[in-house]
Amino acid sequence: MAQPTTLTSRITRWVVPTILAFTPLFFLPITQDFYDTNKWMLLVILALVLLLGWLWSFARTSLVSLSLRPSTVGLGAITIAGFISLFIASTNKVEAMLNPMGPLTFAALTVISLLSSGFWNSQTSRRLLWLLFTTAAVLGLVAVYQFAGVAKLMFPGVTFLVDRLWTPTGSVAATAAILTIVLPLLLAGIAEGRKHKQHTHLTILILMTLTVMAGLGITLWQLFPKLGTILLSPREGWVVLLEILKAPRQAIAGVGAENFLTAFTAGRPARLNLSPLWTARFATNSNLLFHITTIYGLMGAAAGIVFLKNIVATRKQKDALFVSLCIALVSLLFTPPNLSLLIVITGLLIVSETGDNTPKHVQVPGWIGGS
Repeated sequence: MAQPTTLTSRITRWVVPTILAFTPLFFLPITQDFYDTNKWMLLVILALVLLLGWLWSFARTSLVSLSLRPSTVGLGAITIAGFISLFIASTNKVEAMLNPMGPLTFAALTVISLLSSGFWNSQTSRRLLWLLFTTAAVLGLVAVYQFAGVAKLMFPGVTFLVDRLWTPTGSVAATAAILTIVLPLLLAGIAEGRKHKQHTHLTILILMTLTVMAGLGITLWQLFPKLGTILLSPREGWVVLLEILKAPRQAIAGVGAENFLTAFTAGRPARLNLSPLWTARFATNSNLLFHITTIYGLMGAAAGIVFLKNIVATRKQKDALFVSLCIALVSLLFTPPNLSLLIVITGLLIVSETGDNTPKHVQVPGWIGGS
């Protein structure tokens, strides 16, 4: 790949990890959709800027060498399935492109994964991890504040802060997943901090870990009793999926990214009418694989399996990052698809796949704490 210019390199080594790590916190209450729309726009703009920077570097050097990472292959496969479905199944192609789980989303993630090797190094990995730790700590702190009612008291006129389960990601399940994914890395950082006597970093990491654990505990404590009333179960999601597979065209290319609600209405299990979800309507299936299969058909299913398989395959060593990636895989299989979660996992995959330039273990003076 063409090596970026010094200015481009400096910008991308800060901008890309910053946006990947901080996207879960980004929301704008001035738009109709506070969460996914704004995060989607931020992701697409990031991919576009990265692509333009890479093209500028290529124009200056006339050199190009692309390295396909396992995650790039998986994301690229979903992107291809998404665009095929766009032309075959989608009735409203603009709405499909703008959908948070639409082909443009996976195209943006593919571009970021594919082009990041031109500037990504151990310092970039370290930067993303610290920023991700900060994001997780803020999410944990928000969970504590919401549970205690602090935000409601401080901003009584803000209606969405009344909900004790409110979170900047827009999904309490995604927040719990992100906190769980980051926790092993924080604990590994504490262990290495004690080993190398990095007292300042150790103190910061301990405070972050306590905040994340408190936020995760409070979130799970509130979430579990309400699972049956706010989330579509895999059992019902499977029924919706099977219904669209009955039609040959839908079986191949799905219903289109913008038509899941229609698919849910058509395949809605009758038993939901006798449950607390009898009036509920869902914009996504119960997990990423079911959702990708529903909207992109069996092509999407095959691509999704490749992506999920490569999540763990990217990390050969059984270290803290491997544990986090395993948790990420479980999260994608047992929680509704969420853009924030997908972006965080993509960032960790880039860290895992950086290669020999990335130290193999979480080390405070090297990977986490170094300059």
